[in-house]
Amino acid sequence: MLKLVLFLLFISPICF
Repeated sequence: MLKLVLFLLFISPICF
């Protein structure tokens, strides 16, 4: 679960 959140936080700025 924590890894999923970290992954989303890491890829979010890349999407924008």
